[in-house]
Amino acid sequence: IRMYDSAGKFVRKVGRSGGGPGEYRAIQGIAVTTDSRIAIWDPANARITVFDGKGEYKESHAVQNAFFSSNSFAVDRAGNYYVKGIRGAPQPGRDPAHYWLKVNPAGQVVDTLSIPLQDSDPSFVLSTPGGYLRPFVRMTSNALSMQGSVIRGRNDR
Repeated sequence: IRMYDSAGKFVRKVGRSGGGPGEYRAIQGIAVTTDSRIAIWDPANARITVFDGKGEYKESHAVQNAFFSSNSFAVDRAGNYYVKGIRGAPQPGRDPAHYWLKVNPAGQVVDTLSIPLQDSDPSFVLSTPGGYLRPFVRMTSNALSMQGSVIRGRNDR
C-alpha cells in the first residue's frame, strides 16, 4: 500500500508483504473509516488489518468463512466492517448463496446479511474486428449501503 498526499506526492508505504502484524498477502479490499483509519481485507491471512491515518499498524481482526473476490469488503458510517462470504461449495448450474459478515470495530462478527441471488437473462458477446458487441442484458444487482443494509435493484424496472 502506498500513501499519497492531496497533491499526489508519495508520502510513505503502509505495511508490507507477509503474515505478521501489519503485513498482508492479498489485498481484496481497502476502505477508509470516518475517523480516517485505513482498513484492508486480506483473505490470504483471513483478517482485516487496520492502520491509523498516518499508516501505522493498529490492529487485526480474524475473519473466517470469507472468500477472494472483488467488491468483497466495505465499511459503514458506524465503523463496522463487512466481508463477503459464501455458503457451501459451488455446484454446476447453481449460483452459491452469498452473504455479508458484519464485523464491529472490536473485531466481533455481530450479524450476517444475506445477499439475494443476482439473476440475469441469457446473453452473448460478439467479437468483431471493431471490438466486442454486447446486447443490453437485463439483470439484478445488489449493493451494500453506508448504513449497513443490502439494496437490490433490477436494471429493466
